[in-house]
Order: sequence, then structure tokens, then C-alpha cells
Amino acid sequence: DGQTVLLIDSSATSTGNIRWFLQDILDDDDYEKFDTFMADYSYAEHSPYFLPCINGALSPQGNRGAFLGLDATCDRVTMFAAVYEGIGFAHRRHLENLAVAGAEFRTVTLSGGAARGRQFCRLLADICGQIFETTAADQSGNLGLWAAGAVALGHYPDLATALAGKNRTAARSEPDRVRAERFNRRYEKFKELIECHW
Repeated sequence: DGQTVLLIDSSATSTGNIRWFLQDILDDDDYEKFDTFMADYSYAEHSPYFLPCINGALSPQGNRGAFLGLDATCDRVTMFAAVYEGIGFAHRRHLENLAVAGAEFRTVTLSGGAARGRQFCRLLADICGQIFETTAADQSGNLGLWAAGAVALGHYPDLATALAGKNRTAARSEPDRVRAERFNRRYEKFKELIECHW
């Protein structure tokens, strides 16, 4: 349509970390249960950090995944919260890179498995300082492929017509200023940690 541009800044620092932690470490793949735990979880300045690089590096130094700042009070919920936060920080880094490339955001749409997590969406909004939405479509990427194919085959004149009524917003999370400020401070430390060579 001459109006749409696709900018991508990505890394393997998203939900694969959640799957690894729940299935391989905790042997409990009840994602919704752990997402619900996050509704009452409060991150503190001394909360542990997680570098979400178990499937690849987020920095030129090639660092891998790690928990940092653990102590004897850390339990599985605390560590899951660190995984969530680390993924959120990686998303923020990607959004910042896209902004440098000229992208402007009114809202960010989250799709795929993590989009099922209401608290995850809220956390991303707080960490990134952006409005996050999820779609009613479980796999919006597949919906986009279907729409592109339908347009290419001549079933619809354009993508907007093909997607009309099919790509509805399911949930919306707006950043909370108090939580966002706390995450801003923690994000600065995360950036230092992710850039360290260890």
C-alpha cells in the first residue's frame, strides 16, 4: 500500500526463556498459574536480575543467560519474576533500537504464547512505558499470512479489507507511572549487566 514499513529488531530473548524455566527447571508448565502470581508481585531494588539469553546473545560480547543477585530468600516465584522482567527489558531494548531507526509507537501489539499472560502484558507496558495490546487471534502472524495469501489470490482487494473484523484487540495495558519509574532504575542496571563481558 506504500504506507506500511516493516522494521524488525529481534533476538531469541522472549518466551523461550519462560518455557525453559517452567518446563526444564521447575518441571511445571502451568504458565497461567505463574502469570497470575505476578499480579501481586512487587519488584524491589534488590530483586534478582535475569539475563534472558539462554538461546542467544543480546550483546556483542556474546553473553549467555544468567540469574544475578540471588540470595537465600529467592524462591521459584521470585525467579520467575526475574525471568519476566529480563524478557521485558530485552523488549524495551528492541523498542529503543527501533526508535533510533525512526519508528514511532502509539501502541505495541503482543502476540503468540506470551500474549495469554495478562500480567506479562501489564509488565511490558510498565517496563517499556508504552501501551501494549493483545489481539483476539491466538497467532496473529498466521492471520497475517492468511490475509496476504487471500489478497494475492484476489479474494480481497487489500490487507485492510481482508483483516476487517478479524484482528480485534483482546486486552490493553497502559503503563503505571510509579511502577514504570521503578523499572526505569532497574533497566539502567540491566543495561550495565548485559554489556559486561563475563
